[in-house]
Amino acid sequence: MKKTLLISALACYFGIKAHAQTTLFSQNFNSSAVLTDYYNVSPTTNQFDNIVSGNPTNAAISINNNALRLVKTGAFNGGANTFYAIRSTAIGSGSNLDLVQYKFDYTVSNITTISTTGIPNYHFLVGSSVTNDAAAVNYHSKVTITHTNTTTAPFTWYIANNNTSNTLYSGTQTITLIANNSGAVKSYIAPDGSTTSVANDAYDIWVGTTLEVNDLAALNTGDILSKFKFGLPANTLAATFDVDNIVVTSLPTTLPISLTSFTAKAVDKNILLNWTTASEENNDYFEIQHSANGKSFTTIGKLNGAGTSKVVKDYSFTDENPFAGTNYYKLIQHDFDGKTSEFITSASSKIAASQLSAYATSTDVNITLSSPNNTKGKLQLFDISGRKLSETTVDVNKGYNTFSLPSTLQSGIHILRYTTESEIINQKFLR
Repeated sequence: MKKTLLISALACYFGIKAHAQTTLFSQNFNSSAVLTDYYNVSPTTNQFDNIVSGNPTNAAISINNNALRLVKTGAFNGGANTFYAIRSTAIGSGSNLDLVQYKFDYTVSNITTISTTGIPNYHFLVGSSVTNDAAAVNYHSKVTITHTNTTTAPFTWYIANNNTSNTLYSGTQTITLIANNSGAVKSYIAPDGSTTSVANDAYDIWVGTTLEVNDLAALNTGDILSKFKFGLPANTLAATFDVDNIVVTSLPTTLPISLTSFTAKAVDKNILLNWTTASEENNDYFEIQHSANGKSFTTIGKLNGAGTSKVVKDYSFTDENPFAGTNYYKLIQHDFDGKTSEFITSASSKIAASQLSAYATSTDVNITLSSPNNTKGKLQLFDISGRKLSETTVDVNKGYNTFSLPSTLQSGIHILRYTTESEIINQKFLR
């Protein structure tokens, strides 16, 4: 494997997403708590074709905490207690399936039984030969998660595919599989921010930003990367398994810009963003987005690109309304033909947190709020037992704000909670 470019300074780097990518499948299980909403014999874009348990009593499947959960309560012999969730309807076609990235979050907890006679594996398989059952024998590419012989926290596992390090992981981890059947070596932007290559009819596996499997040869080289499946094919393991944030994307084979850095730095009360390109091709403009949590972003600016350029170009943008604490920034590069590339960085601001105070009269709760920025917030009033008495959404100006919540309170301690996308403040007061 050859790494040719590290994006962004290490002190500021947060992440990077693949260039000009097309999302083929995306599911975070937060639209419904009903399992049957997520599969259908004629699936929509982001549904499975089937989600199956061989024995719902001992291998119960549900949507729990916005994740696809399997609770296996017995490590039995035979195939009666297996599980699989399959997307067998093609997720793309043609060049969209030449170089594909499959990403998901994996968590295992509450391990109660690990058999000493079998291998306690959980599998993720990719390829047109994937079958409608829990078997893990037909595929182009595969992630094999092997759980260690422990039934006490932390519950650990490792990636078993051709892996010599057997690095142990626990908690929630993001697993990324990059599969290539394009007919040639292809480059992609890796989870650690480097530009990386993967051989034809081979695949790479990452856990977080760690490369665990490098250029492993595909099993069925003629497979199209059109199907995928999660499965527990052997009954050797009793535990709780959660899968979440599944995203399948078709990656491009060329990069529209060569970005050599993307940094964010606190300057007085602002955040200064700087980025540099070594070359650009068909680059229309840059869109700058801002977030308090690295997940929900809002557009705050736009700068024109250089079109096509072979010389170094420097760009900068100032965020004059950052949040207190950590701020995340997404740089979205737009081609003239509508394709996009995404880069993410972060910085801590020099902004103090909001200040909140309250006092009650016989009919109202009067609130004073000092905010470091313009934002929207939610005010909630609770009694000391945690019972919510009232709630309202407010527009908050930068600086000094006053609000009044009509409420007739009993004597005693109460709690006022102020919530925004970047902070939660609880303030006790007496009535």
